[in-house]
Amino acid sequence: DLVTQCMVATSPAVLTAAVDDGRLAQRPEFGSRENAYALIAERIVAEQAELKKSKSSIMQISYQGGSPAETLAVVNAVLASYRKF
Repeated sequence: DLVTQCMVATSPAVLTAAVDDGRLAQRPEFGSRENAYALIAERIVAEQAELKKSKSSIMQISYQGGSPAETLAVVNAVLASYRKF
């Protein structure tokens, strides 16, 4: 179900792969692999969102970053990692 998929998207396995495969630790905002993982795990949110017109549900992933570039890089890396999972 969608709630389970939201949990998977923010799981340690998916986030670790996102940090590694997305080379997020190399970004100046993070500085190290451990710091990148800790900050992303703290700031990433995956939740079920309802589409009113179609009465469907989707998974919405958001991240509170320090810049638009950081946010885009993190969300894209997490999505890519989730798709591979």
